Amino acid sequence: MYQHFTSVYEQKEALFEEYFQGIMEDLYNSYEEPYRAVTILDKNQLDPNSIRIFYHIEHFKMFYRIVFSKNVLLTYYYMLFDGIHSLMKRDLTTHYKMHDEISIEYYSAYQANAIIGLIIQWYR
Repeated sequence: MYQHFTSVYEQKEALFEEYFQGIMEDLYNSYEEPYRAVTILDKNQLDPNSIRIFYHIEHFKMFYRIVFSKNVLLTYYYMLFDGIHSLMKRDLTTHYKMHDEISIEYYSAYQANAIIGLIIQWYR
C-alpha cells in the first residue's frame, strides 16, 4: 500500500513539474515579446499589444490560483520564484548593462518579487 501511495504521489509531482515547465516557457515567451520587434526597448514607444504577460496570467489563472492558495505548500511558490528569478537574471544580463556595484542576484530577486507581487494583486 505504501509503495502504491508513493508511486501515485511521485506521478502527480512529475505531472505538476511538467505542467510547470510549460507554464514557465510560456511566461518566458510572454515576457520576451516586447523585445522581439526592437533592438533597444524604449518604454515610451512600446506597442501595448506586445505586453503579453497579463495574457499569460489570464490564460493560466487556474495555475496561479493554485500557487497562491493559502492551502498549498510553499514549494510551488518557490518554484515560481526560482523560474521568474532566472528569467530576470537572463533579462538583466542580455538587455541591460548593470553597474558593478549592483548585484545581479539581488536585483533580479527584487524584480522577481515585484512581478510575483503584481501577479498576486492581479489575482486578488
